[in-house]
Amino acid sequence: APPAPRKGGMLQLAASELDLDRWLAVTDGIGDGAGGTSSFAALQVDAAAARFLGRHWHRVHVQGESKGPVWSLAMAADEAQGSVRVTLGKEGAERVEGRFAKLMMPEAEEERQAPQEGHLPAFDLTVDRFGLGDRWLGALALRASLAPGRWSLDALTLEVPSVFHIDARGVWRDGDKTQTTFSATMTIDDAGKTVRHWFDTGGLKGGTGTLSLKGHWPGAPLDFDLYRVSAEGEIEVTNGRFEEIDPGVGRLLGILSLQNLPRRLLLDFGDVFAKGMAFDRFHGNFALNDGYLTTGNLRISAPSATVEMVGM
Repeated sequence: APPAPRKGGMLQLAASELDLDRWLAVTDGIGDGAGGTSSFAALQVDAAAARFLGRHWHRVHVQGESKGPVWSLAMAADEAQGSVRVTLGKEGAERVEGRFAKLMMPEAEEERQAPQEGHLPAFDLTVDRFGLGDRWLGALALRASLAPGRWSLDALTLEVPSVFHIDARGVWRDGDKTQTTFSATMTIDDAGKTVRHWFDTGGLKGGTGTLSLKGHWPGAPLDFDLYRVSAEGEIEVTNGRFEEIDPGVGRLLGILSLQNLPRRLLLDFGDVFAKGMAFDRFHGNFALNDGYLTTGNLRISAPSATVEMVGM
């Protein structure tokens, strides 16, 4: 194992490949366990590739210094550009404040261990350009707080101006049966652009509306698994148009097929309305349980037709 730096000194790490998770474990996560005091006062990292938080980053440069339990860090990598202030406690980071021009979070390793409640810090984070993997999602702002037995997502916003705006909140309660609950609302300024942004598909033009979702899953926030989520939601989009697409085969049978319901919920009706169709309102409720999406009353109201959907 690499030796820890002397107390009050500077930790310098330079390598073509670097496992920062291992280094921080050796140095007790930067702190020495005595109320968040540091085992070294300055830090500089340069690596062509680095593993951090169970994720792989590239062309990494980090420079920082500490004042008592507070670390100020400047970070640059292919995936990130910004600054962070980390307040340390006896069990690691207690509060993380970050301002990023860019943060494209790499995919996490499959065998990453989720943190316990006491190891998930409070957050105050803003990112001008946020994404997961190589997929850009939007501008992100996040605030979260800690209290005994719970971690609260006080406010999360994600937006692409003139396309959509998401507001979300959540709570992680620790105990015999840990559970994360959440609620989210998407305000849709342009439904066609929103569908293309999230699902890389066309077929819809214009439309405004809202989508709301409320639910929960067992475990911590990072234990999220679509097949363990239970949620209920509602969608309403008005004044949009399904665009003209080359005719397909069996369009009527296609709209009646339950196997096609997920694409219908993405507002993909191009195979049905081959000549295009304006609609006044698309609305209804749906539920998500154990990976199955069900609905009992989704309806498209238009001058030329009314479409209703029931199934999973």
